Amino acid sequence: MSVRKTIQYRRDTSSSNSRTIARRRYPLIPAAFAGLLVFFLFTLSNIPTPLYVIWQRDWDFSSGTLTVVFSGTYVAAIMLSLLIVGRLADLYGRRPVLVAGAVCACLASVVFLMSDGVSDLLLGRFLSGITIACTVTAGMAACVDLAPRGRKASGSLFATIGLVSGAGFGPLLAGFISPLSNKPQIPIFITMLVISVLALSITLLLPLSLPSPCHQKRELLPALPRVPRGFGKVLIWATATASPGMTVAAFMVGLAPSVLANLLHQSNSVTAGIIVCSMFIAGTVAQIPVKRLDMRAQLAVGPICALLAMAIVTICVTIAPNIELFALAAILCGIAQGTGQLAAVALIGTTINQTHRSESDAALNLVSYIPTAVLPILCGYAADGIGLAWACLAFAILIIVITASCLVFTQRTYHRRAGAEADWYVV
Repeated sequence: MSVRKTIQYRRDTSSSNSRTIARRRYPLIPAAFAGLLVFFLFTLSNIPTPLYVIWQRDWDFSSGTLTVVFSGTYVAAIMLSLLIVGRLADLYGRRPVLVAGAVCACLASVVFLMSDGVSDLLLGRFLSGITIACTVTAGMAACVDLAPRGRKASGSLFATIGLVSGAGFGPLLAGFISPLSNKPQIPIFITMLVISVLALSITLLLPLSLPSPCHQKRELLPALPRVPRGFGKVLIWATATASPGMTVAAFMVGLAPSVLANLLHQSNSVTAGIIVCSMFIAGTVAQIPVKRLDMRAQLAVGPICALLAMAIVTICVTIAPNIELFALAAILCGIAQGTGQLAAVALIGTTINQTHRSESDAALNLVSYIPTAVLPILCGYAADGIGLAWACLAFAILIIVITASCLVFTQRTYHRRAGAEADWYVV
């Protein structure tokens, strides 16, 4: 071996050894960076929120159209993408799916940046939905994959913290930027484009492994994602826990600006951004203490908070139209979403193995996004017909009935599966 080759070999070996030592000393760093990637991509999900009222005023469309654009189109894109991206991530690895998601985030930012009508908003939200579908499957599975054995629950925590905090950071960022410009979508989505490029860079640098060559082959045609045989109840428990929080959070994100402007007489976009961001911050912070509870208790926290939030909304739109009460309801919605998704993702992540984890996450999100899409859209159209206050009241009562049923079912039927929580308490 020549001297030059020997020196290069020693450099490569030294670099490899340094990376190995760093991973052993800080084993959760790769999972933390995967969580940061989830945070960056989820910033796109709600960043248009403070602009809803501005666009609705400038382009003169109804509350029903508003919910179709920002909830219906978005969730439809997620659900269509979930038919294949989870399976792709399990078969070909997390990286290709995450790259596709980051590229769609860049394209969505450009579309919103140049938008001048409802059709542009529809396209931007559709691309955003594809990004989120890639993130909730490949991104969240990557967080668990990169966590060391025995600490998979910490990977689930990074995933859900990235999801909830990213969803909250977007409207806060937009809320503070929007008063600085006569056309706020330009600085907001230039910033989002930079964030999307950073997400793409992290995706390319993460130490993601390729699937095993002996991985069982599955069809790539679009099909309903599913969990492995024998794990159906795990999916039911996870969905019954996650969907109430996701639905009430979608209600807040979609209609909070309208409620603030029309019922509480608070038309400032910064106020809407702060309230929505506070919702997601609360959901992020609440996950840390809730993670210490046993699984049965965790499955209860999210639905209980959703019940309390909707009870407060009922009071707020009927007898006490108060911005402080509405902000409290928003915070409880955030806790419901954050803790509900933490319990659901951790239940799947610690129960179902890596070769089916992305597809199982896709199944969870596909089922959970159905009420998340349908109910806020119905509420938006009902607001056009019977008034915003009555529509919010009907929505709150319906959610209370559904959530109470989910909570009772989960608590009465849940049982700890063998080995499902073996590493749950290791942080």
